[in-house]
Amino acid sequence: NKEIVCDRPIGPLIVSMGIQCIRDDGKYALTRFSRLWTDGQTSIVRCYPIVDDYIYNTAAWGATKGKDGNYGKSLEQLRKDVLEEHKASNWHEQIDPEYETRVKQIAEGKVQPESEGLDTKARQEYDPICVNCNAKKKDITPEQMMLHLHCLKYQTSEWSYSSEIPLWAIQPNDIRKVPEDLPRDRYAVQS
Repeated sequence: NKEIVCDRPIGPLIVSMGIQCIRDDGKYALTRFSRLWTDGQTSIVRCYPIVDDYIYNTAAWGATKGKDGNYGKSLEQLRKDVLEEHKASNWHEQIDPEYETRVKQIAEGKVQPESEGLDTKARQEYDPICVNCNAKKKDITPEQMMLHLHCLKYQTSEWSYSSEIPLWAIQPNDIRKVPEDLPRDRYAVQS
């Protein structure tokens, strides 16, 4: 139940994707981690690892997921591995064979918008009016879109923002323990 503090500097790994990592030339950062509760099967921890995080909680970050800045590889190799894991081709199945024809039809004004109320199942595999949509997208599962994350507090030397603990993070079948630094009246158990 003790708090763990990470005060290592972070900096960009892949600027275009907004992915950060621990690096000596990065900006100072401080994150505090603590366990809120556990029932032996489920636990709520105030931070890392984030359940089902498809960017930072993957094998590309090394055996320890980058703990203490140890990736088991150089930053350049880490960058390559993360890019490979998250490249666009992982989300596309095939190139639209009629892409060039569609672009020409759009340029000539021969494409009509969808009719109102069109059932989504009746839509074409490729978006006919998007010049950037040249590939059929893979179906993404709800699990791939879900991230169990809630930031309780952001703080700098100039400002601070905190929010309430979401209901899913409060221990069930208990007195609903609320951290000391939060207003307890917001979390009163309703009978």
